[in-house]
Parts: sequence; C-alpha cells; structure tokens
Amino acid sequence: MSAQPPSLQDNHRLQVVVAALFLALFLAAIDQTIVRTVAPTLATDTRYIDLWTVTFVPMIGVFRILYSHLHSLFSIKIVYLLAIRLFELGSVIYTTAPNSITMMLGRAIAGAGAAGICTGGIEIIKKIIPPDYFLSCIGIMLAILSFAPVVGIFIGSAFTDRSIWQWSVYVNLPLGSLIMYYLGMCIPC
Repeated sequence: MSAQPPSLQDNHRLQVVVAALFLALFLAAIDQTIVRTVAPTLATDTRYIDLWTVTFVPMIGVFRILYSHLHSLFSIKIVYLLAIRLFELGSVIYTTAPNSITMMLGRAIAGAGAAGICTGGIEIIKKIIPPDYFLSCIGIMLAILSFAPVVGIFIGSAFTDRSIWQWSVYVNLPLGSLIMYYLGMCIPC
C-alpha cells in the first residue's frame, strides 16, 4: 500500500528538511578527509598527526550507540540539533587549538557530534519521509558518505597553506547554524 503524497506545502517543507539533513551529513563526512589532508602541513610534532586524524572516527562508533538510546528518551529534533552544535564546538576547538592535545580533544568532540548527525538523520528521515521514499533517502545518504571523502581531499588540498587551513573547517559554522535554523523551524518531531 503506497503512502499518500504530501501536499505542496508539506512537500516543500520535506525538501527543505531532507536537504538540510543531507548537508549536515556531508559536512560531518567531509571533515575527516579535510583534516587528514591538511594535517601533515601543520605538524610541528609529527608524533601526533595520526592521532589528530583518527580520533574522530572511533568517537562516531562509540557515540552512535549513545545517540540511539538518547533518541528513544528525548525529542529526536533536540538531540539532533545538540549533535550539530557539538560537532561545531569540536570544529572550533580543533581549529583554534594551541597544541596537539587540544586538537585531539576537539576532534573527539567533533566526532561525537558527527555520530549524532549520522544516527539522528536516519531517525528523522524514518519519521518524516513516506515509506515509499525511505530507502531512496538512505541510498542518497550512503552516496553522500561515499562521495564526501573524495571532495574532502580536494578541499583540504586547496587549503593546505598553514595560514588559511582553518577556513576549510570554519565553513561548518555558518552552514551548521543555517541547518539548525531550518531544521528547528521545519521538523515536527
């Protein structure tokens, strides 16, 4: 049995929400590759380069479980918006870090936020997308996760100059705020 197509107003709202979810996922997915690309040019102490770049991914794995539980206890919308804010906070910390330890801490915080972006996006899509379109949205999310690392290499390479590499991450802040605004206004759950 097929779901009723949404009205024009609902369709526009769905499109805005899905586009914002996809953009948030893209920002979280691209982050790892950008930092991996610029890290060798930043290192004054090369012992920590791998820790800068790999701190992010394990945090995603660990925090996905926590976010799944949080989504069952609290509003998915609130948890998702907090995850975006956590990702942005981590981004600010590691781009302004005075030393390697602070950079690793920022990467860990950003990874914890990215976990919420990944799991929360799926939870929101499950709630707002008609069942006929759910698998298509998941397929697009997987395509974004596959495509983002390729784009991240090019963006990271463009910003490898020591003085401007932070701008490759600072773009997360206005985009993340814009995403939070639209999702805060449009998501009912």
